[in-house]
Amino acid sequence: MAVVPPAHSLGRVSQVLEELTRTSNGKTLGELLVDTRIPRSSLYMLLGSLVQENMLRKTESAHYVAGPALVRWGGRLIARQDVRDVSMGFMKDLAQSTGFVVNLARVDMAVGEIVYMAKEQMGLFHTTVVVGSRMPIYSTALGKVLLAYAPMDGRGHYLAGVPLERRTPATITDVHLFSKELDVVRIRGVAFDHEENEQGVCAIAAPIWDYREEVIAALSVAMPTTVTSVQRADVETRTVKAAQDISNELGWGE
Repeated sequence: MAVVPPAHSLGRVSQVLEELTRTSNGKTLGELLVDTRIPRSSLYMLLGSLVQENMLRKTESAHYVAGPALVRWGGRLIARQDVRDVSMGFMKDLAQSTGFVVNLARVDMAVGEIVYMAKEQMGLFHTTVVVGSRMPIYSTALGKVLLAYAPMDGRGHYLAGVPLERRTPATITDVHLFSKELDVVRIRGVAFDHEENEQGVCAIAAPIWDYREEVIAALSVAMPTTVTSVQRADVETRTVKAAQDISNELGWGE
């Protein structure tokens, strides 16, 4: 029968697991004492219990690493996680709080397009995008985010092989300017579309990360260009927060 730690110990269990899952090599008792600041006797007993329950394993070099039970549980959860399912509640809240259109998309690098996976809209503003439709990477905020965080060789292959055709007067068609914008997106963690894909529509997008620290999708809010700078700043904050919340649900954590 599994030993259930008392309520006051659950926080310490969380501390230990958080520290150990940040590294592939594990940590020693001494390292965990410094990182968690749990008293030595308490930490020693806690680690012993976790090893006994197969949640942790102690290596020959005295490092504590994830044990078979923890790996098994994590694998089951990951197998059941779907970014669309996880995102829906956050998307509805974001659409309701902003009054604009919220989109979720993934990238299809093979054809140089983004694929819309989900959409939520609750206000008077509407867009023509439908779930399952595709758009060019380069002209959308969603695409900019997904390309900015793609492997550099993938980005280079895309920029070398896909013509940046003008979709509106604001579309960026210069490869060098577009590449510089991708660098800015990666630094800021957010991308913008200033009527580059559809006139009268602007958008803000943020990356969605998974447990592997990889960007697997992007979340955006599309709005009319008539919004004020104050409104736009508020939408940016809300979009980034929602994307981070979704990422956390998928196992991402700084």
